Amino acid sequence: MDEQRQQVLKRLAEDIQLRGLSPNTLESYTTHAKIFLEFCGHQSIDQLNTEDIRRFLLQLIHEKKVSSGTVNVYSAASQRGRSSQNPAY
Repeated sequence: MDEQRQQVLKRLAEDIQLRGLSPNTLESYTTHAKIFLEFCGHQSIDQLNTEDIRRFLLQLIHEKKVSSGTVNVYSAASQRGRSSQNPAY
């Protein structure tokens, strides 16, 4: 994983800690955000948008056959990770 993606995950972890969320939430969100970033391949972090999140979630539903609860966790982690990358989001 490249330096920029590692920085996004680090900032995500810090944001979760600042919000006072549990260590389990921290681990879950960072793991799920990492999987989302891996799904996006070599696409620039700066280029990621809500359509990328949507494609990822649809892939989880149709190809991975995950539950709606799992999709919700991935959705939250992906969006939180994106906002950690771009605080203005």
